[in-house]
Amino acid sequence: MNASSVRRIRVLQNSREVDVVGRIVEPKDLTGAQFSAAFGIGLRLVKGGNGFGDYLAAPLDDEQILDVARKVVYERTPADSPLPGQGPARVTFEMHDGSEILATVNHARGSIARPMDEAEVVRKFRGLADGPLGEEAAARVQDMVLNVEQVPDVNLLASLLQARKDHEPLDIENN
Repeated sequence: MNASSVRRIRVLQNSREVDVVGRIVEPKDLTGAQFSAAFGIGLRLVKGGNGFGDYLAAPLDDEQILDVARKVVYERTPADSPLPGQGPARVTFEMHDGSEILATVNHARGSIARPMDEAEVVRKFRGLADGPLGEEAAARVQDMVLNVEQVPDVNLLASLLQARKDHEPLDIENN
């Protein structure tokens, strides 16, 4: 879907989800960006992804992303008829040509009802850990965790969970 072909994006969610991710449109920092569904939708449509690395790489003042984020309109479900599931959402993309694309998710990815499989967990872990730990250490942690019953001493695992000496920690106040 091309971001420029979208006129408006309506997101219907239960009150809890709206309160957590539906209030911030133009985030001021990295944490705000991650708690802004509007920014996340814009990031995915414009850059093709919204994983942690995508948030790190995206400038918070990227006008293409913010243009999409400003098109997001949040709607709460009525209290007496919430959407079923864990972290449910119904998203309607209203296109400039008058057509609509509807997407419904009853259970958020990673919830008990829709767990990630091992490959997805590994991919997410590596996406988060390769940078600070280094690829070799992250691979060793991955192997140890996936085979934890064979690890003779968990202190070995703990010793690998230290950032590389040359790793620059994230300055969250300026991101």
